[in-house]
Amino acid sequence: MPSSNDAQLRFVTIPDTSVPAPTADLPTRAEWKTVTPDTVGDASAVCYFMARSLRATEQVPMGFIASEWGGTRIESWISAPSLGKLPGFADRLATVATYGSNPAEAIAREGARRERAWEAYDPAAKQERAFRAATFDDRSWTTLPADDGQLPAADRTRLDGVVWLRTVVDLTPEQVAAAKRIQLGPIGKFDETYINGRYVGGGNVDWVWRNYEFPAGVLKPGRNVIAIRAVGVNGRMAFTNTTNRAIGLNDGRSVPLNGPWRYSIGSPIKDAQIAPAPWEVPNSLTTLYNGMIAPLSGYGLKLAAWYQGESNTGEAEAYRGLLTNLMADWRRTFAQRDLPFFVVQLTAFGKPQTVPIDSGWAALRQAEAEAVAADAHAGLAVTLDVGDRFDIHPAQKKVVGERLARLARVVAYRHPGLRSGPEAADAVRQGSDIVVRFRNVTNGLQRYGGASAIGFERCAGTTCSFVDGTVQGDTVVLSGANRPEVTAIRYAWSDAPFVNLFDGADLPAAPFTLPVR
Repeated sequence: MPSSNDAQLRFVTIPDTSVPAPTADLPTRAEWKTVTPDTVGDASAVCYFMARSLRATEQVPMGFIASEWGGTRIESWISAPSLGKLPGFADRLATVATYGSNPAEAIAREGARRERAWEAYDPAAKQERAFRAATFDDRSWTTLPADDGQLPAADRTRLDGVVWLRTVVDLTPEQVAAAKRIQLGPIGKFDETYINGRYVGGGNVDWVWRNYEFPAGVLKPGRNVIAIRAVGVNGRMAFTNTTNRAIGLNDGRSVPLNGPWRYSIGSPIKDAQIAPAPWEVPNSLTTLYNGMIAPLSGYGLKLAAWYQGESNTGEAEAYRGLLTNLMADWRRTFAQRDLPFFVVQLTAFGKPQTVPIDSGWAALRQAEAEAVAADAHAGLAVTLDVGDRFDIHPAQKKVVGERLARLARVVAYRHPGLRSGPEAADAVRQGSDIVVRFRNVTNGLQRYGGASAIGFERCAGTTCSFVDGTVQGDTVVLSGANRPEVTAIRYAWSDAPFVNLFDGADLPAAPFTLPVR
């Protein structure tokens, strides 16, 4: 950081903004900052290291725009007209549009939908409708400790499903007029929140802070009752302490919801699948495009970098089409048909495997690679070697940024050279062996830390087994792998693969699955 002074390198961070319709400008002014030791700590690290690397070779002023919201899905970042061209989105996009034109109607419909879903899971749900009413007498319920929001030890052994919580807040007429949202902090995992018997919001992601804006008429001067149906697992309710709970006002002040809170344990319900509202971050459709991409359309861009995918793992088949759609969508938004678009491939995260398995992370990496390979103006930054299997936010931002810069120099700035590292071209039977040939190799393949290249699998249908490889120039020979039943070769096919195959430029070989020919 002390060496980061660069008057010709600037950055701006777009404020988190989720809205149901595209906006022409940001809700508040986003300030450009010059990179200095005092400011750079606020920048996106990957963006900064990418831009710093490009500044060193291009010697022109640069600005980088960080428009991101952690944990979100790709569907949040695509415009409604583009997303609507794909199957399965029309009804939910119409719901988002209703939320934009008539929030009260959309919220009421969402509450009714979620209630129907709960009634399908919980036999007690119909009877428990009374718990949300302002007139319900909860004096027989137990008072929740105020310190950490968790149940007393005596009740934790009973909790493995639904728990209802209720409290009362008294508001002045002025506070009611200024009230904007209810703020509850994270709730794990599900919740439905009611004020005076009316549904105001619900979530289904553990770590997301519940901030529900409510339409006029929900609150009233005097006594107001808040009721929440939540889900606790293995004795833990994951309801945060009272400092996170308040009625937020338009002027930034708040009225605390400091209790007392009372609770009642309900049915033991596991694995309830309550789909989120299509406007709720991080699972929203199109809302982040509307608030954080559409307002930037007046800028001319040199390139775009996309660093996402963790929240879409397990959906690789759909992801390739979504990523292709997003690249085309942003190019239309910025009126740049050939806008270079660089994708950071999912890194390694999760439990390492001792036997071959199906991997949602590996399948999504393949989808990213296929979408990029089909686009003449796109590039893929492979990052398998700089992941952290214990942390979904790996620390090696400098390497990721510099690999993006390498792509940019070749694709966006037209420098000679290879845009990426080794990619498998084909897998060919040769005697008793199978030979995997690679392209985009600089100064031959290298294997680090051992005599063999590891991470290769031979597959007979859906049954796969590990096989070591011998490096020979730009190929890897899988000795004895050519058996009649073998139909495909996979490499680095797990959530957190261990790999040791690189090229002379210290770039890792990309993961792949290939048919054998």
